[in-house]
Amino acid sequence: MPPAFIANTQWTEKLKQVAERYSHTLHYGQVVSGDSFISSPTRLQEIANTFPKAKAVEMEAAAIAQTCYLLNIPFVMLRAISDKAGEGNAVSYETFVVEAGKLSATIIKAFLASISET
Repeated sequence: MPPAFIANTQWTEKLKQVAERYSHTLHYGQVVSGDSFISSPTRLQEIANTFPKAKAVEMEAAAIAQTCYLLNIPFVMLRAISDKAGEGNAVSYETFVVEAGKLSATIIKAFLASISET
């Protein structure tokens, strides 16, 4: 396996174009994936030291990226980030999941329409 799975460049650019129409806070870049929640500031700092370009840590997308890699299928990832590791959550999960779900669905629908046009 490669040390990192690289998202499809064309899809990344299209997703950026679409997402920027709907969202006010966007971050692009490396995402680190692991098998546990990161709740300790010490562990977060260890990850930041190892992966200084990482924008986020998550638990699911690497498996999807690996499957796409093995099947030679392009992939791109869109994540909604609810909180920073080790910090209190300013928005309740119940509120966040509804709002983020609606926005993510809108962005993905528009993204799929944009790639089907090409």
